[in-house]
Amino acid sequence: MFKNIIKIMCLLSVIGTAENLHAQINQESNPVEAEFPTELETTWELDEAASIEYAKRSVYWNDNIAKLLPKLIATNKQIKYRFNENELVSECTRRH
Repeated sequence: MFKNIIKIMCLLSVIGTAENLHAQINQESNPVEAEFPTELETTWELDEAASIEYAKRSVYWNDNIAKLLPKLIATNKQIKYRFNENELVSECTRRH
């Protein structure tokens, strides 16, 4: 059950990031169309070392999370994200 919660939290984080990006690109208060930030127009991958360090600094860090983190990282490391001008594209690199 805990694994599913972590996966859902990660998914919600990515969705939230995409929604925030969409809101910034399509600002209704500004009648001039916003330009897409070119620094985002790249492929994004999980940084394993940085993710582990970030998780260890969390107030929620405990032995259960320490045990689950390698599997969570292995799962999410297989996914790459790419921001295009009007979309967020995800690609799974997992080999069967």
